[in-house]
Amino acid sequence: MICTIALVNTGLAVRDMLQGKGPLLDTISWLVGTEVEHPDWVGLTAYDLLFPLFIFIVGVVIPISLRRQVEREGLLVAHWRVLRRTALLFFLGFLYYGGLSHHWPDVRLMGVLQRIALCYLFASLLFLHLRLRGLIVAFVVLMVGY
Repeated sequence: MICTIALVNTGLAVRDMLQGKGPLLDTISWLVGTEVEHPDWVGLTAYDLLFPLFIFIVGVVIPISLRRQVEREGLLVAHWRVLRRTALLFFLGFLYYGGLSHHWPDVRLMGVLQRIALCYLFASLLFLHLRLRGLIVAFVVLMVGY
């Protein structure tokens, strides 16, 4: 995960470094730049796979960590842990997008970290309260709704 982010940031640096240095390097710069930037409206690049990859990792970790937590310390402690992690991720995202240095109307409330926090919260609550059949029903409802 971290390697992917580092690769994208390196690609942006390479693109900026090679830009305007001749026709061959401009072409390489353009090729690298198209893969590490979001397309305007149409298309898919490597950069666009980062958020789904984060969500996938969160989804994989939830059953591993929460199952042990519930077995050892109970459902209430697991709920507290989920709420604390969600609040921390949301607050870090708020800080990252200038929550303390910008005026209130200019603060971005729903950045990537905030969205990961909300996905973690809802997926964790579903995992804590539903058995396999309920999780399958929730999955089908979400996919049909989407």
